[in-house]
Amino acid sequence: MKSGLWLSQRQVRWLIVLLALLPLIPSVLLVQLMVQNAMRDRDGAVAEITSIYRGQLSLIVERFSLEQPERGGVELYDYMRRVFGEEVKLAVTDPNGNPVDASEVAQSRDAIIYQITDGEYAGWSISLDGVPVFPDHIEEEKRQTLWHAAVIMGGVVLAAGGVWFTVHRRLRVDAIRSDLLTTISHEIKTPVAAMKVLIETLEDGQLDEKATEEYLGLLEKENERVRELADQFLTFSRLEKGQVSIQKVESRVPRLIEEQVELFRPQFERMGGSVSWSCLDDVVVVTDPQALKVVLANLLNNALKYGGSPPKAEVSVEATGRQVMISVTDGGEGIRQRDRRVIFQRFFRGDARLNQGKAGVGLGLAICRRFMKLLRGAVYVDPAWTGPGARFVVSLPART
Repeated sequence: MKSGLWLSQRQVRWLIVLLALLPLIPSVLLVQLMVQNAMRDRDGAVAEITSIYRGQLSLIVERFSLEQPERGGVELYDYMRRVFGEEVKLAVTDPNGNPVDASEVAQSRDAIIYQITDGEYAGWSISLDGVPVFPDHIEEEKRQTLWHAAVIMGGVVLAAGGVWFTVHRRLRVDAIRSDLLTTISHEIKTPVAAMKVLIETLEDGQLDEKATEEYLGLLEKENERVRELADQFLTFSRLEKGQVSIQKVESRVPRLIEEQVELFRPQFERMGGSVSWSCLDDVVVVTDPQALKVVLANLLNNALKYGGSPPKAEVSVEATGRQVMISVTDGGEGIRQRDRRVIFQRFFRGDARLNQGKAGVGLGLAICRRFMKLLRGAVYVDPAWTGPGARFVVSLPART
């Protein structure tokens, strides 16, 4: 399906993502410049401090050479250690590159290396590490630069993610709306076309009494199909707008289940199927009976559509300490694992192969979930069910 004039929705989505990520280019350049400036200041401070220590090392070595001209490398090392203390990493190497004390070797990039060029120790080198102490403003500037860089990059990434999410959501809404209009058009057009043919045939007056009765029954069936579709839209619209009021009273669960099962029994038997229910105890809950009837009706209607050929459904009740669970089990193909998280979303209809010839727009389970939220309960697919078909569970708080 195309979005706009010539781009597909997938192409539009990627185009928007690329546009959202474009600010990353100047942001990366800005961050790079900030880091370079901070490192330039730091390197300048290192050079300045290093120059000072090199001058000090020159004076110290010259003084040591004048005072103790016959001493060796070990004495020079000990002298430097006394001058700079134990906190500094110190290494003294002879002209051949051999360290006087192999236990300590300076390795930091900020290490100060002084090469002695004249005197008794010409060719020797001294390395100091851990000496430079940068001014507070240098370290603070470095921290602030890294923090600002992280904030800028994070802000750009969040902005890009927000744009992508908004566009993705918008495109998905457009796709759902388009699919919805197509489904509505199909669902309404089919029974309307059938009713038109039936009415024209009846108007001809050439049918006998039995055929006329049969055609009237088909006409009533198609009319019921359109009415059911309209009722689902109206119910969901009222739920979305918060126009449904809940009136909780003490209700006997077996009576509610029996009423709905008997209402659907003729439809199951007409298709060669069966529907049954069982409830060992006279369970009473405080709920809105009309809302619970709508939930049960939608679940039984799903079982009628997808409960196998012929369709089968079984309703059972289990009461625990705090919950009353009403299970509706069908004999159909079951529900794929990947669909269990989205099956209660509006307009979701699952595998198209299972929906061929099935009326509906994917609102039944969405209506069930919204009603159960109002009733302070839940409806879900039983994750522990391993038998054939699918099992939906309606959970209600028990009467206290």
